[in-house]
Amino acid sequence: MVKLCIVNMYHPPPNRHHGLGYVFQHLLDDLTPALLIGDFNTHSPRWSDPDHHPSPWALAFHDWMDNSGLHCLNDPATPTWFGSRDTDCPSVLDLALVNEAAIFEGQLSELTISHSESLGSNHTALLLDYYLTEGVIMTPPPAPAGYWADADHWDAWVKAFTTAYHTSDNLLWAKDATTSAPAGGGMATAHYLTPGAETNTFGVHNPIVSSPLIATQPNNCPL
Repeated sequence: MVKLCIVNMYHPPPNRHHGLGYVFQHLLDDLTPALLIGDFNTHSPRWSDPDHHPSPWALAFHDWMDNSGLHCLNDPATPTWFGSRDTDCPSVLDLALVNEAAIFEGQLSELTISHSESLGSNHTALLLDYYLTEGVIMTPPPAPAGYWADADHWDAWVKAFTTAYHTSDNLLWAKDATTSAPAGGGMATAHYLTPGAETNTFGVHNPIVSSPLIATQPNNCPL
């Protein structure tokens, strides 16, 4: 099965020296499709507007890309960052880089620069589609943990539960079940747990059960 190695990167704006030395010392596996994507905070004539001066480490960045067989998917001079000050100049800071193995497999779409998907950030979103060449078998989720009741008391438990939770679907049924309960009927008690909340208890009259009926819901099974 073909794999895609995705590396998300953030290079903080350097004050004096860049912080990409560790990256420049490592080359990617030529046989593994790879996508490097993130905010590199680097100006380069390969992708920046001609009005921007190249970063001092731009040539080292180019050498690393060339030695790793990396290609930039960004359209040249298409900004990905917009500052909030009048003196800020839109810049290409966010890059999507792919190696030749990823290009050869042809499983990545063209890069889309999106303002609407940026969630209010001053950086645009970089969008790519990845196309699978092989079917993926999804493992079915485990059966949810739910309520358990003794088989002999199943009907009584259903009535108790439905009576306690008045919804538009069961309100009429619950009203009939409650008013039909004879005096002296047993009390059915149910406990339910919700994440971050204490245990809550409610009780309703039930004509079938002569002793308290307990139903407990696990934390991971929302009510």
